[in-house]
Amino acid sequence: MIGCPENNRGKNNQNARFQKNHMISVSSILHDVLKIPKEELSIELSINSVEQWDSLAHLELMLYLEEAHSLIINEESILECSSAKGLCEKLNLPF
Repeated sequence: MIGCPENNRGKNNQNARFQKNHMISVSSILHDVLKIPKEELSIELSINSVEQWDSLAHLELMLYLEEAHSLIINEESILECSSAKGLCEKLNLPF
């Protein structure tokens, strides 16, 4: 589960938080946090499919999401967010 700690409203509050931070997409997060070149970004990306997204980078990505967007990400969600498609689904964001 990915949730917001301050009021525990879950997905709807989480979506509002992302929308407040301007138009955020999974591709922009992957580009900004993991430094994956824009031309290499695709919905098919997953952990270890590109050099920049290894297990350590994945934990850094989860930490970024928790800190920058005030989320709590549990162990199951960390595994489910190991692909661009999984991130889109769990965060309810466009690619």
